[in-house]
Amino acid sequence: MSMIARPEVTEYHQAYQPYVEAIPTDNLLEALESQLVTLGEWLQKQPASVWDHRYEEGKWSVKEVLAHILDTEWVFTYRALRFARGLKEPLPGVDQDELIAGGNFDQRPPASLLEEFGHLRRASLVMFKSLTPEALLREGTASDCQFTSRALVAIIAGHAWHHRNVLVERYGLQNA
Repeated sequence: MSMIARPEVTEYHQAYQPYVEAIPTDNLLEALESQLVTLGEWLQKQPASVWDHRYEEGKWSVKEVLAHILDTEWVFTYRALRFARGLKEPLPGVDQDELIAGGNFDQRPPASLLEEFGHLRRASLVMFKSLTPEALLREGTASDCQFTSRALVAIIAGHAWHHRNVLVERYGLQNA
Protein backbone atom coordinates (compact mmCIF):
# COMPACT_ATOMS: atom_id res chain seq x y z
CA MET A 1 0.00 0.00 0.00
CA SER A 2 1.17 3.50 -0.76
CA MET A 3 1.45 6.17 1.89
CA ILE A 4 0.13 9.71 2.03
CA ALA A 5 1.07 11.32 5.33
CA ARG A 6 -1.15 13.53 7.44
CA PRO A 7 -0.82 17.20 6.37
CA GLU A 8 0.80 19.95 8.40
CA VAL A 9 -1.56 22.49 9.96
CA THR A 10 -0.22 25.11 7.54
CA GLU A 11 -1.69 23.18 4.58
CA TYR A 12 -5.36 23.99 5.25
CA HIS A 13 -7.65 26.47 6.99
CA GLN A 14 -8.03 25.97 10.74
CA ALA A 15 -11.77 25.34 10.35
CA TYR A 16 -10.85 21.91 8.94
CA GLN A 17 -8.65 20.96 11.91
CA PRO A 18 -11.32 18.79 13.60
CA TYR A 19 -11.63 16.68 10.44
CA VAL A 20 -7.87 16.17 10.17
CA GLU A 21 -7.65 15.32 13.88
CA ALA A 22 -10.49 12.77 13.53
CA ILE A 23 -8.35 10.49 11.34
CA PRO A 24 -7.14 7.54 13.46
CA THR A 25 -3.94 6.94 11.45
CA ASP A 26 -1.17 9.03 9.91
CA ASN A 27 -1.56 7.12 6.61
CA LEU A 28 -4.39 8.83 4.73
CA LEU A 29 -4.69 6.07 2.13
CA GLU A 30 -5.07 3.52 4.91
CA ALA A 31 -7.81 5.65 6.47
CA LEU A 32 -9.69 5.98 3.18
CA GLU A 33 -9.39 2.27 2.38
CA SER A 34 -10.53 1.33 5.87
CA GLN A 35 -13.59 3.56 5.53
CA LEU A 36 -14.45 1.94 2.21
CA VAL A 37 -15.04 -1.29 4.12
CA THR A 38 -16.05 -0.19 7.62
CA LEU A 39 -18.33 2.72 6.76
CA GLY A 40 -19.92 0.91 3.83
CA GLU A 41 -20.57 -2.29 5.79
CA TRP A 42 -21.80 -0.38 8.84
CA LEU A 43 -24.32 1.56 6.75
CA GLN A 44 -25.47 -1.58 4.92
CA LYS A 45 -26.30 -3.18 8.28
CA GLN A 46 -28.62 -0.35 9.29
CA PRO A 47 -32.34 -1.20 9.24
CA ALA A 48 -34.47 0.24 6.44
CA SER A 49 -36.38 2.31 9.00
CA VAL A 50 -33.42 4.62 9.73
CA TRP A 51 -32.75 5.98 6.25
CA ASP A 52 -35.48 8.65 6.23
CA HIS A 53 -35.02 9.53 9.92
CA ARG A 54 -34.22 13.14 10.87
CA TYR A 55 -33.19 13.81 14.45
CA GLU A 56 -34.87 17.21 14.33
CA GLU A 57 -37.26 19.09 12.05
CA GLY A 58 -35.36 20.72 9.20
CA LYS A 59 -32.26 18.53 9.60
CA TRP A 60 -31.03 16.15 6.94
CA SER A 61 -32.23 12.57 6.80
CA VAL A 62 -29.73 9.73 7.22
CA LYS A 63 -29.80 9.34 3.41
CA GLU A 64 -29.00 13.03 3.03
CA VAL A 65 -26.09 12.78 5.47
CA LEU A 66 -24.63 9.99 3.33
CA ALA A 67 -25.31 12.11 0.23
CA HIS A 68 -23.47 15.00 1.89
CA ILE A 69 -20.47 12.73 2.51
CA LEU A 70 -20.60 11.79 -1.18
CA ASP A 71 -20.99 15.37 -2.42
CA THR A 72 -18.08 16.49 -0.27
CA GLU A 73 -15.88 13.72 -1.62
CA TRP A 74 -16.80 14.60 -5.22
CA VAL A 75 -16.01 18.29 -4.66
CA PHE A 76 -12.82 17.83 -2.62
CA THR A 77 -11.44 15.14 -4.93
CA TYR A 78 -11.93 17.50 -7.88
CA ARG A 79 -10.18 20.27 -5.98
CA ALA A 80 -7.29 17.95 -5.07
CA LEU A 81 -6.90 16.93 -8.72
CA ARG A 82 -6.87 20.54 -9.94
CA PHE A 83 -4.34 21.65 -7.36
CA ALA A 84 -2.13 18.59 -7.90
CA ARG A 85 -2.03 19.34 -11.62
CA GLY A 86 -0.95 22.91 -10.92
CA LEU A 87 -4.14 24.72 -11.93
CA LYS A 88 -4.14 28.01 -10.06
CA GLU A 89 -7.55 29.53 -10.77
CA PRO A 90 -9.36 29.95 -7.43
CA LEU A 91 -12.46 27.80 -7.00
CA PRO A 92 -15.67 29.12 -5.46
CA GLY A 93 -17.27 27.67 -2.39
CA VAL A 94 -20.10 25.18 -2.63
CA ASP A 95 -23.32 25.49 -0.65
CA GLN A 96 -23.87 22.09 0.94
CA ASP A 97 -27.55 22.75 1.55
CA GLU A 98 -28.14 23.63 -2.11
CA LEU A 99 -26.38 20.43 -3.16
CA ILE A 100 -28.63 18.36 -0.92
CA ALA A 101 -31.79 20.24 -1.95
CA GLY A 102 -31.01 19.62 -5.62
CA GLY A 103 -30.09 15.97 -5.20
CA ASN A 104 -33.52 14.32 -4.93
CA PHE A 105 -32.04 11.92 -2.40
CA ASP A 106 -35.38 11.01 -0.84
CA GLN A 107 -36.18 9.26 -4.14
CA ARG A 108 -32.97 7.20 -4.21
CA PRO A 109 -32.80 3.85 -2.47
CA PRO A 110 -30.06 3.48 0.14
CA ALA A 111 -28.42 0.77 -1.99
CA SER A 112 -27.89 3.33 -4.76
CA LEU A 113 -26.12 5.72 -2.39
CA LEU A 114 -24.00 2.91 -0.97
CA GLU A 115 -23.06 1.80 -4.48
CA GLU A 116 -22.04 5.37 -5.31
CA PHE A 117 -19.94 5.52 -2.14
CA GLY A 118 -18.05 2.37 -3.12
CA HIS A 119 -17.38 3.45 -6.69
CA LEU A 120 -16.51 7.03 -5.75
CA ARG A 121 -14.14 6.01 -2.96
CA ARG A 122 -12.36 3.48 -5.20
CA ALA A 123 -11.97 6.10 -7.95
CA SER A 124 -10.71 8.68 -5.46
CA LEU A 125 -8.16 6.20 -4.11
CA VAL A 126 -6.87 5.38 -7.61
CA MET A 127 -6.39 9.08 -8.32
CA PHE A 128 -4.78 9.85 -4.95
CA LYS A 129 -2.36 6.93 -5.33
CA SER A 130 -1.28 8.29 -8.71
CA LEU A 131 -0.13 11.61 -7.27
CA THR A 132 3.55 12.25 -6.69
CA PRO A 133 4.76 13.65 -3.35
CA GLU A 134 5.36 16.98 -5.13
CA ALA A 135 1.84 17.03 -6.56
CA LEU A 136 0.33 16.35 -3.14
CA LEU A 137 2.05 19.47 -1.79
CA ARG A 138 0.87 21.78 -4.58
CA GLU A 139 -1.49 24.46 -3.35
CA GLY A 140 -4.65 26.04 -4.59
CA THR A 141 -7.47 28.23 -3.40
CA ALA A 142 -11.05 27.09 -2.82
CA SER A 143 -13.73 28.87 -0.81
CA ASP A 144 -11.21 31.69 -0.26
CA CYS A 145 -8.89 29.28 1.62
CA GLN A 146 -5.50 27.81 0.71
CA PHE A 147 -5.14 24.03 0.64
CA THR A 148 -2.59 21.50 -0.51
CA SER A 149 -3.88 18.49 -2.38
CA ARG A 150 -2.72 16.35 0.54
CA ALA A 151 -4.82 18.39 2.96
CA LEU A 152 -7.90 17.80 0.83
CA VAL A 153 -7.27 14.04 0.94
CA ALA A 154 -7.16 14.27 4.74
CA ILE A 155 -10.30 16.38 4.94
CA ILE A 156 -12.23 13.81 2.88
CA ALA A 157 -11.29 11.06 5.33
CA GLY A 158 -11.89 13.15 8.45
CA HIS A 159 -15.18 14.50 7.14
CA ALA A 160 -16.53 10.97 6.67
CA TRP A 161 -15.44 9.98 10.21
CA HIS A 162 -17.07 13.13 11.59
CA HIS A 163 -20.41 12.39 9.97
CA ARG A 164 -20.33 8.75 11.00
CA ASN A 165 -20.05 10.01 14.58
CA VAL A 166 -22.95 12.42 13.97
CA LEU A 167 -25.06 9.51 12.74
CA VAL A 168 -24.35 7.65 15.99
CA GLU A 169 -24.61 10.57 18.42
CA ARG A 170 -27.51 12.57 16.98
CA TYR A 171 -29.41 10.11 14.79
CA GLY A 172 -29.07 7.14 17.13
CA LEU A 173 -27.60 4.69 14.63
CA GLN A 174 -26.03 1.68 16.28
CA ASN A 175 -22.27 1.93 16.70
CA ALA A 176 -21.55 -1.71 15.82
